Amino acid sequence: MFNNLFLYSSIFLAITTASLSGFLVHENGLLAVAEHSLKEQANVVLALQNSLNLKDLSCKKDVQSAMEVEAQKINLRLKMDAVTEQIASLSSGLKQEAVVSNIATPVKQTTKVVIANAASVKSNVLTGSELLSPTLVSLLNKSFCNAEPSDSQCVSK
Repeated sequence: MFNNLFLYSSIFLAITTASLSGFLVHENGLLAVAEHSLKEQANVVLALQNSLNLKDLSCKKDVQSAMEVEAQKINLRLKMDAVTEQIASLSSGLKQEAVVSNIATPVKQTTKVVIANAASVKSNVLTGSELLSPTLVSLLNKSFCNAEPSDSQCVSK
């Protein structure tokens, strides 16, 4: 009877050991799959962090570019205001000269004379600068050179 009890207990222990070892092998396989999945998820998180950093840098560059554009707009607006003031001061002087010249000769005759003189000198095309005073032409040239300093007209001067 003792032998039967020992035999049954040995068989029970063998079956239990085999099932536990199978269970452990199965769990070890699940653990390996879980570790692999965890590594993949960690790589995905790193890729997302890098993408977020790139987007953040891009936004910072966009903001910096926008600030530079605004600074350039302000600079151009200041230059335009200065040129406008100079033109206004010249135009107030021109209005006084125009009043004096209108008294002497009518405007239509003066314009016809200037157009005729310009046509006989160069061609039938007027650039419009013939109708302006030399100080106004000089001011416009200076304004153009301030806006486009690399132009051939400004570099040669």
